[in-house]
Amino acid sequence: FAAQCHDPYQLRHIHIWLAILDGLQGRAESRVEFERAEAIARRIASPEPMAWLQFCRGTMALVLGDLETSIRELETSIASFRTMGPGALIWYLGTLGLAYARSDRSGEARAIGDQLIGLLDAPPPGTTPPGEPIGYLAEIGLALDEPRFYDRAYAHLAVTEARFVDMLVDRL
Repeated sequence: FAAQCHDPYQLRHIHIWLAILDGLQGRAESRVEFERAEAIARRIASPEPMAWLQFCRGTMALVLGDLETSIRELETSIASFRTMGPGALIWYLGTLGLAYARSDRSGEARAIGDQLIGLLDAPPPGTTPPGEPIGYLAEIGLALDEPRFYDRAYAHLAVTEARFVDMLVDRL
């Protein structure tokens, strides 16, 4: 549909997902797909596609254990998501906190945990917080052995029970 409409904004996530799938399967095509995604993101005026690309590269690096690359990409993406406001930031911030926790940067991880609590406590009226930041708050708490984070997350986890939100929350 996006190709038929000649609308690159609609293509912004396709090559990123292809890169993620290739990368998780250990295929070299992942690099090519990330390059295609970056070329598309650079043609779009919105900062969201590039921020999401950087976020996905950082998350992939986190999953693969490359913490230095993960933090570099995630810090860059989070700086962009911060400019988009709390509605965008809440979805992505926890991943950087987990990368910090796994890199023994506990002070920075705790600061992000506190920011997540603030975002979770102030959802727009009539909404519930998304499951991703709740799961990441729990993971940060477990990684840091910080009960105030995982206890706070636990109160919100019922909303995400039996759903996949970047992790199977029933196993946290």
